[in-house]
Amino acid sequence: MKRELSELDRLDLAARAQVTEAVAAYARVAMIVVSVFTVLLAFGSEASFYETLVSIKHSLTFVSNYFLAFAPWRDLDYRSSF
Repeated sequence: MKRELSELDRLDLAARAQVTEAVAAYARVAMIVVSVFTVLLAFGSEASFYETLVSIKHSLTFVSNYFLAFAPWRDLDYRSSF
């Protein structure tokens, strides 16, 4: 059951959306820094072969999570690929 929002509720919802957008922008910058740092650590590693593979896997996971988290999902149309 959907209720009608009052003007105060709509203004509150708009303010929360703007704050969330600002927090997401800071999270994006933090994720870029962490991703670049892990990629540099992975390729500059002097550890054993398996430890290097694990660090490369972790860096690829960070980078893919970054792209998945901030992809414009509303703009992607899955039907256009068929």
